[in-house]
Order: sequence, then structure tokens, then C-alpha cells
Amino acid sequence: MAGKYSTWLAIHMLLRITERFTLIDQGARFLLYDSNALEVPYAPAPASVGRLIIYSSDLQLQILSKSKRIASDGTFQAAANISQQNYIILGEHEENYTVVFCPCESKCYETYQLIIQLPRTRLIGCAFHYAQSVHRNIQNHGLQDAYQNNELVRQILRQTMALAYVPSDQIRKLYYDCVKVQQNTVLKDFRKNLRNFFKYFESFWLKKIRQFCVFSESIRTNNGLEGLH
Repeated sequence: MAGKYSTWLAIHMLLRITERFTLIDQGARFLLYDSNALEVPYAPAPASVGRLIIYSSDLQLQILSKSKRIASDGTFQAAANISQQNYIILGEHEENYTVVFCPCESKCYETYQLIIQLPRTRLIGCAFHYAQSVHRNIQNHGLQDAYQNNELVRQILRQTMALAYVPSDQIRKLYYDCVKVQQNTVLKDFRKNLRNFFKYFESFWLKKIRQFCVFSESIRTNNGLEGLH
């Protein structure tokens, strides 16, 4: 399987986009960026990014420029064989519109950095994906059975997920004073795994409070974007 995937990526790197696939039906430009182009219109792609193609028409860019909120997400299972993911950007301007399409060879940090270069923009996460990530780490830290069968453990872990709905300047204090402080009250069988889970939460999420906090936000999830997949 890995060999087959590598073959597809090699094809992707060599694939030449003909003019027919760079224009919309009216003959206007649609291809915005191709890392394989001889003259790259803006920042060249680092080697870690590999092949990156960005499609967006002038009309879509106009909608993007007028959007007060944008959302972005990658689809992996629905991606073409020659790319790891199809990354899309959605703009909210009266309604939701898909404004950018990006077939990507890589899903590394540099790929997203190259696609999204928006100064003076505040990043806000999705409350659903935050809770999903926390729950995955509940499982990874051996707490799934306790989460399902022990009321106190379940309460503590749900309180951790609920921190996303608290004002950002209160999250850290509430976490230490109201959530973590309960760890010594659970059964000894669960304490080690719970401590390790808290270490993960502190080293990752407590460093990104402004990103996962959705307090006072009118849009707290990217369900509209997910519906396009």
C-alpha cells in the first residue's frame, strides 16, 4: 500500500496542468498557485510541502476578502489518489461559500502556513474538534473504561471539555482550582492515568487557550464546513 501511495505522489509531482484546467468556464483564471510552476507568483513551497495546487477565481477571492469569518478543513478519505488531502477554505458573506480549493501532497505545518497567510486574523478553533481531541486522549491515556463507568472520572473529564465555554481569562484558574484538584479524590486505580492525561492537557491545550476558547462566539463549530464534504 505504501509503495502504491508513493507511486501516486511521484505522479502528482510530475503532473503538468494544461491550460484547460487553469480556467473556469468563462475563460477567466481559476488556478491561483502551483508549486511546480516555473514562475511561482508568491512564496515558493519548502521541500517538505511537495506539490501544492491552489484554485480560486477572482469572484471567490472577492467573497473571501469580504468575509468576516472564514473556516478551513481538509478531507482525506475523499481526496484524489494523487494527493494526501483536499484542503478547502469557506468564507461567510451573507451565506457560506467555498472560496479556495487546495489539492495537497503534504499535511505538514508548512503546507498550511503557505496556504493561509492572513495578517491581523484571530484564530478560533472548533468546539467539537476540541472535545473530540480531548476524548481521543482520554482513550490514549487508558481512561476510556473509567470515563464510561466511573461517575467522578467522567465528571472531571467532561469539565475539562467544558472549559472551551469559559471566558479565556478564567480557564487556567478554573482548571487548576476546580478540575485538576479533584484528581486525588478518584480511586487509586485511575490516578496515574489521570495525572498523565492532565500533563498532556497542560502541555498542549493550556498553551492554546485563545484558540480553543469559544466563549461569546456566535459560531462555535465548523458544522457548515463539514457539511460540504
